Amino acid sequence: MSFIIELGTLLVALFLITLILRFFKKPMLVVLNSVLGIIAFFALNFFFGFGIAINFWSVAIVALGGVGGLFFVLVLHFLGIAF
Repeated sequence: MSFIIELGTLLVALFLITLILRFFKKPMLVVLNSVLGIIAFFALNFFFGFGIAINFWSVAIVALGGVGGLFFVLVLHFLGIAF
């Protein structure tokens, strides 16, 4: 079980490093990606009824990851792991 936690921690750290590097290269694209991700997140829940819980963690992941974060939340939701 600790291997899974360590792997998850490593993936989150790599994800955050990637976000930081992307933000310093082209900050406007990161902001646009985040806004598109949040709009798509709420649209998927409202129009298609995906039933993903809208809470602090799901919105934070989508806001930080943009469209990629939205994909991550969708995968976690459909696999029944979270949200």
